[in-house]
Formats: sequence, structure tokens, C-alpha cells
Amino acid sequence: MGVHRPPLVRTPSWWFSEGMLVLAVTTDEYRCVSLALNSDGTLLAVGKSNGMVGIWDVRAGEAIRHFLHDLLGGPVRAVAFSADGRLLATAGADRHLKVRNLRTGKVILRREHPGEVLAVAFGPGGALIATACTDGVLRVWSRAGKVESQVDGGCSASTRSVAFSPNGAVLAGSATEAATPDGSLVATTTGNEIKVLRPAA
Repeated sequence: MGVHRPPLVRTPSWWFSEGMLVLAVTTDEYRCVSLALNSDGTLLAVGKSNGMVGIWDVRAGEAIRHFLHDLLGGPVRAVAFSADGRLLATAGADRHLKVRNLRTGKVILRREHPGEVLAVAFGPGGALIATACTDGVLRVWSRAGKVESQVDGGCSASTRSVAFSPNGAVLAGSATEAATPDGSLVATTTGNEIKVLRPAA
């Protein structure tokens, strides 16, 4: 893996007309499939096509933890941090939602779905977790692993993101970028290259 940290380089972005490059990472031969930034933009989670997940320290520009999500090596299609940054949810081709305590590294919740899991998000308080599955069902789980609600036809095979709206509704979308809640940092991926950008003012 290579890390490139240019001194305040301005670079074009497909999302912003211009932005400041904060971190550029080239991973190994496996594609980056999903991205998430924690709420203060200090950590970046990367789900890869080989079943691995990496956690990067954005400021230091280095990987600080790697773990295997899918024992069979299927792509990790979704990663999400809880608002407090203590938990990471991962999901993918293995049809499992897994929630991991980042301090201990332990999986504290594992739930199987009827198909691949395409997207995952924590609710604002961290008590709920939404998943989008290839079976077309958008599910909302409690942290204890109980299905609190589900919407048949709430997502599709093109769904790549889910989010909770301020009123608690769950929305599905097709974006593959990640951003901090305040929009101060944005992460994008093209294959095995990841860029973290600070939007132009």
C-alpha cells in the first residue's frame, strides 16, 4: 500500500469543483468497494473486494487496523461508523451485518440477511442500524439485533447508501462517497485509489 500526502495540493474532484487533497492512498491489488469517515474526520474505514476492512488514521496517513469481514473473501460493500466513533458496522457479499467494537476489535453483533447487504448506516443516537439488502428490503435493527422495522421494496440492487433523516426515516441512495456530518471532509474512491478531500470554501 502506498500513501501520498502532498503539501496542500489543490486537485479537481468529481463532487466539488475544487478541493484540498488531505490524503491519497493506493491500496494493494484489491479494489476499494466502500468508504466511511468517522464524525470528526480522523478515521477512514475502507471495505475492500477481498473481504478485508482497513481503518486509516487520516491525519497520520497510515493504516492503524485491518480485519477480515468475510472469511470467503467476498467484497465488503458497506462500512459505517457510529456517531460516537466507538463502533463500526460492516456488511457485504457474505450476507452478514457485523458490528465491531473498535477499541477491542470484537464483533458484538452479527445478523444474516437473505441476500448480499449493499449498504449500512447507524441512526443518530447509535441505537438503530439500517441495512439495504439485495432482496429489496430496507431493515432497521436494534443494537441488540432485533428487526425494529422493515420496508419491502425500500431499496434495489443499485442501492449503495442508506441514511437516517432528521425525523428518523430511513432513506436509500446510490452514492458511494463518504463525508463527515459537517461536510468538512469527503472521501472518494476509484478502484484501488482513495482520496480524502477538504472542499473548497
